Parts: sequence; structure tokens; C-alpha cells
Amino acid sequence: MQQLMTEYPNFHYTPCITNGEPPEGISKGRASDVGLSTYYLI
Repeated sequence: MQQLMTEYPNFHYTPCITNGEPPEGISKGRASDVGLSTYYLI
């Protein structure tokens, strides 16, 4: 995923987990919910 971010500037990767407390740098929640709340179309 990290490599895709370097190759495609419009690709955003946000690691996330649904259950438990995430470590620092990881978002909590479903990937679709985290993505929609973080990134939006202009």
C-alpha cells in the first residue's frame, strides 16, 4: 500500500482496525467509514 501511495498521488492509504484499541498511527473503525470521513471529492 505504501508503494502505491508513492506511485499514485491520488491514492490514500489509511491503516485502520475495527476491534480493540489501535496503536498510534492507526485509525479505529471500518475502512469505508474512516475513508469517507477523512477524504472527500472536490
